[in-house]
Amino acid sequence: MINRVISLGVLVLLVGAKAFAQEWEYSESYFYTTGDTVTNWDDVWQRPDGVCVVAGHKISDECWSLPLLLSLSPDDGSLLNRRFYYKPSFASHWPNLVFNGQGEAYMLLDYFPDYDTCTPNYFHNFDNPPDYAILGLYKLNDSLDIVESHETQIPVDTAACPHEGLSPNEFGGQLTIISAESEGDYIVGAYVKSPTFDLYNPRGHDTIFFFRMDFNGNFIDKVGYEMESEGGGMYANWLYYQLVKRGDGFVFYYNDAPRIYHAKKDDGPKLGTPGTALFMDSEFNIVDEKAFHQQPGIYQGDMFQQLSVVRSGHNTVYATSQYLKPNGHGIQGIALYEYGDDAERTGTLPLLRYIERSSGPSNWDKSAVVKGVDSGPDNSIYFAYVLHPYGSFLCIERLDPEFDTIRTWILDGNGGSSDRLNYTIRVIKTANDNGLLVRFNSVQYGSYARKRHVMKFPAEAFVGIEEAHANGLKVAIAFPNPGKDVLNIFTALRDARVEIYDMAGRLMHRQEITEEVTPIDAEAWPTGTYVWKVFANNSVAETGKWVKE
Repeated sequence: MINRVISLGVLVLLVGAKAFAQEWEYSESYFYTTGDTVTNWDDVWQRPDGVCVVAGHKISDECWSLPLLLSLSPDDGSLLNRRFYYKPSFASHWPNLVFNGQGEAYMLLDYFPDYDTCTPNYFHNFDNPPDYAILGLYKLNDSLDIVESHETQIPVDTAACPHEGLSPNEFGGQLTIISAESEGDYIVGAYVKSPTFDLYNPRGHDTIFFFRMDFNGNFIDKVGYEMESEGGGMYANWLYYQLVKRGDGFVFYYNDAPRIYHAKKDDGPKLGTPGTALFMDSEFNIVDEKAFHQQPGIYQGDMFQQLSVVRSGHNTVYATSQYLKPNGHGIQGIALYEYGDDAERTGTLPLLRYIERSSGPSNWDKSAVVKGVDSGPDNSIYFAYVLHPYGSFLCIERLDPEFDTIRTWILDGNGGSSDRLNYTIRVIKTANDNGLLVRFNSVQYGSYARKRHVMKFPAEAFVGIEEAHANGLKVAIAFPNPGKDVLNIFTALRDARVEIYDMAGRLMHRQEITEEVTPIDAEAWPTGTYVWKVFANNSVAETGKWVKE
């Protein structure tokens, strides 16, 4: 295992205004209410012309889940277009975006039988419900309007299960696209078809289908495999599945059981394995199956919560997830792993290296909800996560292929006890110019104002300290702030020291920095405000104020 130190910096974000020099930011307020209200943004892409496209969904009075796309200007992030894709009598998840060889955008959508407005528990037209779902491929113009439609009707189970306390279709059958990527003149992807869940009268197992489709919506290859789950058991983790190209075949990385019946082997992964890689040839025939190697010292069942993966350029895969350590303190951290897949069959993917990130024994740190790792320029790696306390530190880290950290920055939402922001990161993706797109949510304590954000950072922001400062970034932070008896300095600068001064300029403490987190005993200090300074190469690299309550 290689566990490298990190280099940290800080972005200060004020809700509703740019407080730093990232390339651009677009944000909108939202609320968890019914009616015509945007409830989420999900994935994000960048078109070849630089326009950023955000996929999401909203609640409406006509449909439980209404898919939408936003397009943002590559120059300043301003809103260019907003489109909703409502289909009467059907609901949908968010769109998947793919591009053909000419850079034209296509949207893949699943439309499944429409449930009630706000809770998916019964059909509007229960006496004569639809008995099919739609897998649709739609060509989009630059304004996100549909200019071509290719729809395939796929039978789904709409049976009723009228048990006491449940609506007739509490868990109705549906169709869910879980992965889609371009492959030359084709689209490759996967979807799951789930029957109605009936606890007392099981109606069968979920089925996963791997497919290759041309850009006219025709299936070229399609192979289905029965799952161990029933009635949408696989749906709960569908965000964390990824089908990726490997040589002349594919690997399907997925989180948790259920497993695929066809792939069961006596020496293969067992039920309950928290992460699995399914190796397939070019026609989606299963040729091998491996579990993720178990990292020691954590609860194995919680190892791959919120799994996200990306293939490297040298036949390995980078994966991020949360973990929980069974030490009685409830430590939840984030880890970045590198797994190889070219070794002889051992039943597990060989773990080549990993690093952990955690802010302390009593905090619940969070990985990205959808995608927390991506390949950067020069075979580097972008890695993003949220550190507590308060969920106020959104870290963006860049590493080389050996997991040596090139630079790390933090969006610092601490801002005082009443104004503090709590972050949830959803997606990071490398931009066309090797910069970075970051999709995250924020909640402001006190007012509980909620916002959704998309930020675009230039590639030069992730090069060095001077470049970081030029983009409004810092390389150290103090937490918790305000605090009480312990002041922590969070930085990856080495051959450095920290000095603490009171407001009269008296030196209160001096300490060498040898770890990512340097704790300082402040129990004997009077309440008030203090100035901290981090020195590197005999000059001040970063400074800030810390409040003792």
